[in-house]
Amino acid sequence: MKSVAVYIASVAGVLLAAYAGLALYGRDQAWDALADTPDPGAYDFVAPVRSGKPNDYLVCPADECTAALPEAVAPSYAGSPEAVFAALQEVMVAEGIAEAPSTDAPARKVSAIARTPLMRFPDRVTAMVSGDADGPSSVWIYSASRIGHSDLGTNRRRVQSLIGELDARFSRAAP
Repeated sequence: MKSVAVYIASVAGVLLAAYAGLALYGRDQAWDALADTPDPGAYDFVAPVRSGKPNDYLVCPADECTAALPEAVAPSYAGSPEAVFAALQEVMVAEGIAEAPSTDAPARKVSAIARTPLMRFPDRVTAMVSGDADGPSSVWIYSASRIGHSDLGTNRRRVQSLIGELDARFSRAAP
């Protein structure tokens, strides 16, 4: 019985030391160190590659990204690409997806690091808006965890939240 108590105390000590280390070093910095580089760059929608794990979520316009098997067809909005892109950037900031943002305005593409609320795991989010100057505008979004095998639906919820916020600002274009 004494050896079980020693084992439990040892495990608790290791967990406490790990937590203290994360608190001192910083959760964000610790996860970034484990995830290779802090910014993997923007996702390539032209030649999309998926993680192969249940920890990413891809939304592309109909008949685009078909080889990558997107989870959903991206919405088209009645606004100009510039207006939808500006709103997309505002929504990403409002939703807290604005850490280390990198914007390519001519391509109407933004990439950022998002953090999960509790554990602060880093996720990559890239979004792009395409379309003619007078609309309609299509939104492309990819969100992927950088650590772990599964995200328990975090990236799906993030993408759906972004789309929901854009839906509140723009009407959907007729198919």
